[in-house]
Amino acid sequence: MGLRSGTKKITKRVGNAFGTNDLLDKINILDINADARLDSIVGRLNELNESLARINENLEYTHRKIDLLESRLVETSNYNKKICELYFQALFKKDSESDLSMRKRFFRKLPTASGDLRLLQLGNAKLLKIMHEICEKNHIQYSVCAGTLLGAIRHGGIIPWDDDVDVMMTRDNIKKFVAAIGNTNYRVTVAYDWYVMCRQIRFRSKSVANPCFVDIFIYDYANDNSRETWQNWQKLKTKYLQLAHDDSDNILHEWHNNPLVFDDDGSQLSREIRNLFNKTYGDLYKPKSGGPGAVVAPDDTGGKGYKFLMWGMDNLYPVANPDTPRIYEKGLIYPTKQIMFEGFPVMIPNNPEEILYRYYGDFYQLPDDLVSHFQHIDRADLNIDELKKFIGEA
Repeated sequence: MGLRSGTKKITKRVGNAFGTNDLLDKINILDINADARLDSIVGRLNELNESLARINENLEYTHRKIDLLESRLVETSNYNKKICELYFQALFKKDSESDLSMRKRFFRKLPTASGDLRLLQLGNAKLLKIMHEICEKNHIQYSVCAGTLLGAIRHGGIIPWDDDVDVMMTRDNIKKFVAAIGNTNYRVTVAYDWYVMCRQIRFRSKSVANPCFVDIFIYDYANDNSRETWQNWQKLKTKYLQLAHDDSDNILHEWHNNPLVFDDDGSQLSREIRNLFNKTYGDLYKPKSGGPGAVVAPDDTGGKGYKFLMWGMDNLYPVANPDTPRIYEKGLIYPTKQIMFEGFPVMIPNNPEEILYRYYGDFYQLPDDLVSHFQHIDRADLNIDELKKFIGEA
């Protein structure tokens, strides 16, 4: 017996018992209305399914159009860049001048930045000068790196469209540098950046109104520069990312809402992130502990017996150069040497051209980021008076 017919029989008995046959009529009306509503809902669902199917077809078509447009944009961009290269050579190259000499001369003749960007560049440059003097006085090894090294070699100063300063240090030298700062007007901050999932180390003024900073990238001593070691390094970072994105951890979930967390703020969140770094990487200097075994030298060895320098796990972004190990022979970096940069000396690697080529490829080609370079500091947040005061200090 079906549920509906059974319900009707029960209702009829109840209606007869109480002499209220109107109840049965009302139930029948409700059944008819329910059937009609059910049919309407089923029809509406079928219409929605058909609509979703059409939407999916339209999305697939749209994706194909986007892929085609992206392909055409790349082709157009490459074509325009080739045209620019031809104009560049036709207008700028001198007779009997090599292509490389022409390019070097071109980049050296580019005008510096102006306005607020130039003020910010000069402030960052002054901070780098102060850092250099502290390192010189205390026999601390460092080198400018990344875009700052590119600017030093290609432009003789900060790249005209750049706005930050980058240096590299090994962990033991970072410890020495922090100790050397002491009770000065400067500090080293450590922050955890959600967007690139890194431990961000910066040298800056104690004045919170001063926006200038020098990014310090960590390098580790290593005895292996194989692609396998580099890939294992990236796997550890991927493991860290998976743990950091675990939504079941309510504390770590707050990191997403607070993308820049300072290590010394005393919060439970900063302690949790610090523990996550330590738990993920394990003891990098011992085998079977989460790290790559004896690949990396302990901080207190000074790298004795280790032949390479490796991009530190703290700053590694796993999608960056997955097939090109950022592991350099010591001889490419040490002994470092001086070069003039914005009118004062800084330290650069022993073989800067090879480092830059591995990092950027042909770095004398016309760059792609002339007008699209990432802004590390929002221009709207600049305290111009503070910047001018800092730059003008003796």
